[in-house]
Parts: sequence; C-alpha cells; structure tokens
Amino acid sequence: MRFRGFDFNDRLEGRLADYARYLIERDMWEDMAKYFDDEHERGNSHVPMYETYTRMLGEFQPLWRRRVENMTKMTQDQFALSVEEMRAILAARVNPSNRR
Repeated sequence: MRFRGFDFNDRLEGRLADYARYLIERDMWEDMAKYFDDEHERGNSHVPMYETYTRMLGEFQPLWRRRVENMTKMTQDQFALSVEEMRAILAARVNPSNRR
C-alpha cells in the first residue's frame, strides 16, 4: 500500500492536495512529505483517487472501531493490522462496478 496522491485536474482533489501540502509545511504530516516531492509528481496522481481512498477508508474504519472497542490495555500489537485485514482494505481499491 502506498499513497498515490490526488488528481490535480479534479477541483476537490486539487484542494485536498493543497491542504495536504499545508499540513506538511506546518510539520503536521511530515511522513507524507516524500509523496509530494518531484520524484512523486509533487503529489499529482494524474487519475482520480478520492473515491478509491473513500472505499479503502470505509473498509478500514469498522476494523479499527472493533479493535478500539475491544481494547483492554494498550499494546503495540493491537495496532497492527492482520494480513487478511490489509487484503480487505486493498481489495476496496477496485470499484465494485468495474469488477467482472
């Protein structure tokens, strides 16, 4: 899994990219800065990504919510996703209407 950026030709995604850069410039999202460098097209995916990210987030949120609800004490292991969970999130990248 890796962040692919936002489509700068899409109005909403262009604004999201601007906001991401704003956070990076203020040291709030430093880990993502590498995805906004010249090697990564300054964060331009050249294809719409918002719906993809939304589907992946929709898959992730219930997994995370269950994990947090079932926590009894905080341990590092409780934050790690299983291979099956990661596969489910990755599978959400593909638009169901495009599957054959």
